[in-house]
Amino acid sequence: MPATEKHNQLRPQSRRDHRLAAVTLASMDLVAAAGTAAFLLAPPSASLPVRAIVLCGVLLLALALATVTGAGRLSGSALLLLAGARLTMAVLLVSVAAASAGRLAAAGAFVWLQVWVVVFFDLRTLRFAWLVGLLGALAAAALNADHLGTLADLCVAGCGGAVGALTVHHVLAGLRSQVRRDHLTGLLNRFGLEQRLAERDRRGHESQTMSLVLIDLDGFKAVNDREGHAAGDALLVAFGDELEGAAAAATLTARVGGDEFVAILPGADEQGAQRWAAELALGSCVRWSFGVAQRTADEPFPLWLARADRLMYAAKSSRREGRGTQLTPALSH
Repeated sequence: MPATEKHNQLRPQSRRDHRLAAVTLASMDLVAAAGTAAFLLAPPSASLPVRAIVLCGVLLLALALATVTGAGRLSGSALLLLAGARLTMAVLLVSVAAASAGRLAAAGAFVWLQVWVVVFFDLRTLRFAWLVGLLGALAAAALNADHLGTLADLCVAGCGGAVGALTVHHVLAGLRSQVRRDHLTGLLNRFGLEQRLAERDRRGHESQTMSLVLIDLDGFKAVNDREGHAAGDALLVAFGDELEGAAAAATLTARVGGDEFVAILPGADEQGAQRWAAELALGSCVRWSFGVAQRTADEPFPLWLARADRLMYAAKSSRREGRGTQLTPALSH
């Protein structure tokens, strides 16, 4: 089981994250615009290029306004383009800064943009942002009269930003994994399953043939009552391992309730999923009932799950009356 979740989408994780990404980017633009005003009020040198700084400040305010106005409607690509414009303003400010302190202050955009990208986008996008940032740093160093000094200042800022961004990435990946995973079995929980399914849909896989298998362990309550909750937990872990071991690479497996599990099989129609579940049940360490539902076009997950749930309970009713859980000897002791 991987310790962290990988993010394969090139856009914010959800609509709420999308709006937050836009608002955060606009806030950085406003802070930078306030910084240009501070430069004008307390110039670090007499040769301060006032016109260039005023122009950057006005453009930063315009970027902030455009980002806030379009929050919730801007695509992920549009947000990245606005971030690129923010980086361009930083390059211009660095290129006209005469003092090292001014260059480092203006280069703060390189750091914060890296952190912003890693929070709201994936690691591949961060690598692209590093490349763009490197090109921007080289351009700023070429335009500034103090070429070597500018390059040295930007190296300090860039390295600090890279370390900070990677640290944030690993922390967030660990937190997302904890939120999305069932703590007992290590499988996805319901929230994690819905998130992964939504990610697949955003990548254009919503029209793919896909079936859901909902599994409910027969007689699980009797195991808890007869042998204790530790035995019940051991059974859940054993079945979770069994389910994950039988799943193909593209299959999503999750524990969505106390003794309810789900397997989503991309590319499988209802008949194929029925065969897969029946074969798994034959060699299983525990008796269980299942329902299979093939996804219809644009069907939301709750309705899809509810259809499988009704079929599962119909099958479960035929397994009652003395046909409870049967553990293997290794699990019954």
